[in-house]
Amino acid sequence: MGFKMKRFLEKDQKKVSLFIKGLAKKLVEEFPKEIDFIILYGSAARKEFVPGVSDIDLIIQTKHQESVPIVERRALEIFWQLNKKYRLGFEKVCKQQNSKEGFIPNLLKAIERQTPLFKPIFVFGPKDLDWRNGEIKHKKLFLKAKFFACQYSIFSHFKKEGKIIYGRDIRKEIKVKFSLWEKIKNFLIPFYLLFGSVILIPFFSKRSLNYMTKSVIWGMESLLLEYGFLKKASIEKKTKFFKKISQKEIELLEKYLSVILKEKRKELGKRFFKTLSKAIEYKLNQPSLSFTKRLKFLIEAWVFLLGVNLIGIKRILREIKLK
Repeated sequence: MGFKMKRFLEKDQKKVSLFIKGLAKKLVEEFPKEIDFIILYGSAARKEFVPGVSDIDLIIQTKHQESVPIVERRALEIFWQLNKKYRLGFEKVCKQQNSKEGFIPNLLKAIERQTPLFKPIFVFGPKDLDWRNGEIKHKKLFLKAKFFACQYSIFSHFKKEGKIIYGRDIRKEIKVKFSLWEKIKNFLIPFYLLFGSVILIPFFSKRSLNYMTKSVIWGMESLLLEYGFLKKASIEKKTKFFKKISQKEIELLEKYLSVILKEKRKELGKRFFKTLSKAIEYKLNQPSLSFTKRLKFLIEAWVFLLGVNLIGIKRILREIKLK
């Protein structure tokens, strides 16, 4: 990473930090008796925020269940006001109301609004989240979380890399178990994102690329989680550890993957890690790729996730045998 890119990233971290502090300050001033705590995790907490690409993983918990709607409504108003002030590009990645973009774009946005993915901000009451056991109890999110979200990953990241912006330190109470079902979901989620990119390719070039890069990086994260890597670390350190744990496994899998994908064994291993490097580069630089190049990267992402999942499944089966 060159000096210009590093300087650019530092500038953005300062802006998003001011954004978060400003949001918390205004909310606490307006609802001094209602805000229990505010916790942040994800790219903004790791100081890897990229405007127009990264969303924000921020949870506001209220002290009373009945105050959730009014706090959420006001939090969203402040969110968009500050986004305009600091120019962080959340309008490109977070869900908004339908615009004049046309039927297909608005249909896709309507589908997005039915999922928690890229929601601008989360406001929960004391009954909505079971922090101790790592479970989402919210009525509208319960089934989605049960079948489509790795709750172990969410709460573990809050515990390990979460940053308390205001209020009590809820991280001390988190004690989660990595069940077999959570392990399976952990490896399925990157595929959900990649499937989303397939739908978006004909309509949104940058958004489809964002989904692809997220799926690859989340694929790496899913394998790190399976290997118990829960340290608060930069993406460079995570990549280094990922290569370390997957190098030997990829060499063993090359024989089978090369037959399935009709690739040369030596080339397959190189492409596996090159795909990850590309995803990180695309996330940082946001290039405008042609349809052909996006389609090519989509195929590379599928191969990458296939390799990650085979390594993950092999490890899970090994753990089951040991039990």
